[in-house]
Amino acid sequence: MSEGAETRPMGGGGGGSEVDHLIGALTSPRAAFDAIAQRPTWLLAMVLLAALGAAAIWSLYAKVDASEFRSYLEGRGQALPANVASEQILGWTRVTSMVGAAIVAPLTYLVVAAIFLGLLRLSGGELDYRRSLSVTLHGFLPFGVAAVIGLAIASFREQVTMREIEGGGLVPSHLGALLGDDAGAVALAAASSADLFSLWCIFLLGLGFSRVARVSRGSALGVVGVVWALGIGIKIALAALR
Repeated sequence: MSEGAETRPMGGGGGGSEVDHLIGALTSPRAAFDAIAQRPTWLLAMVLLAALGAAAIWSLYAKVDASEFRSYLEGRGQALPANVASEQILGWTRVTSMVGAAIVAPLTYLVVAAIFLGLLRLSGGELDYRRSLSVTLHGFLPFGVAAVIGLAIASFREQVTMREIEGGGLVPSHLGALLGDDAGAVALAAASSADLFSLWCIFLLGLGFSRVARVSRGSALGVVGVVWALGIGIKIALAALR
């Protein structure tokens, strides 16, 4: 065990239910991650996060004006067939984006959990893949909270713009909300990464891995910071390519 590492019981019974873990990660994270250390759970958290993400995309695209959507795509240099109605293109995008979110998000969690596992083991952590996946998913639950807030805000809006969807402007919890409409995609991607929900996730992941992998809080946060920086780099690179 690393010097200064958090302690938690190894093995044993109990550990609470999946619902207890979901609620506890947001309301009493220290106790929740101690319970996860004894009984790692992941399925309900994964289904919930994927479902909320897909529901948010489906609901937000329902608020997008078809002509604005077409203008947005053409402004990004995408050639669209003139003989296909804007409403039809928007409908296709809505379905494919929702399905993509439901599939890509769980795959991303699986990969990120594997990366955390490898880096924490290199840091001297005592961790297996199930526990890494459980901490990862419960650490990302604040994004589920953000999706719920976004759904609530969208329900009171008559229209949502594509810039708000892609830049996360519907829930103004990041620095990107301070940028003007003329801000570039790269600047928006970078600014939107400085987000309150992201900080909440980083805190939970650092706490969770320190409790479950039995490493120091500094080591856990260092690993989380490296992975998070990699994710931001990929996000900015994709924005530059677009």
